[in-house]
Amino acid sequence: RHEIQLQNAPFELGSRFTFEKLVRIRGPLVFSPDSKYAAASTKSREYMGAFFDTESGKILHLLDPDSAQATNRGHEYGCNFAFTRDGKQIVSTDHNGRVAVWEFPSGELVGELDEFHVEANHDPPELAVTLDNRVIVAGDYADSRIRILSLNANE
Repeated sequence: RHEIQLQNAPFELGSRFTFEKLVRIRGPLVFSPDSKYAAASTKSREYMGAFFDTESGKILHLLDPDSAQATNRGHEYGCNFAFTRDGKQIVSTDHNGRVAVWEFPSGELVGELDEFHVEANHDPPELAVTLDNRVIVAGDYADSRIRILSLNANE
């Protein structure tokens, strides 16, 4: 068993709470800048991911049920997430190759930034958000682009 340290204190996922309706968390797990919230991809045909409170384990929002119900099959699911520096938005890449920005924690779609070609049974594109609100997205062999996109409206 491994222990995770969060702000120099033990942090145990799953031991203090149950993930209500979630079928299965499918990593990676990402934390907000203040570590009060987290987001994780889910293996589900009902939603793409979940936002939750790290203290209580309470689910704040089940993300994008329409896309999940329309596209999730047994082998095609999952997203990657990255919080913006202020923690007010979260960027996702999903198994369809979509790069989208969402309000956090409401899950309201702000907009789509790009779309990558993804082959079935492969992971979504990797992403990171920089301190100056640029989104770096990297595809795989099916779409090997590396894109740097801005979240700032004036750029």
